[in-house]
Amino acid sequence: MKILDNSYFCTVVLTLQHQPKSFNDILRDININPSTLNRRIKELTRYNLIEPIIVRENEENRIKYKLTKKGEGLIKDLDEFVRLSERLERAILE
Repeated sequence: MKILDNSYFCTVVLTLQHQPKSFNDILRDININPSTLNRRIKELTRYNLIEPIIVRENEENRIKYKLTKKGEGLIKDLDEFVRLSERLERAILE
């Protein structure tokens, strides 16, 4: 549970579920502090949940991040976890 306690862990994984994204794309999508995002990317890479890829755009190489097979395998459970967390939070705050 220690990993899931880290802020934005689930959010970063879920934001990559449809396509690879650059650091700045992720930053814009989830409105996260850059240093926090940098730490999450390092952790998720270390756990082999995401990986950097080089993409050629406008005649330049850009680094983007994509889910690994292991990361893709977590999507359904993470979606469920997030929904459960939101329901619990609503129940507590009512």
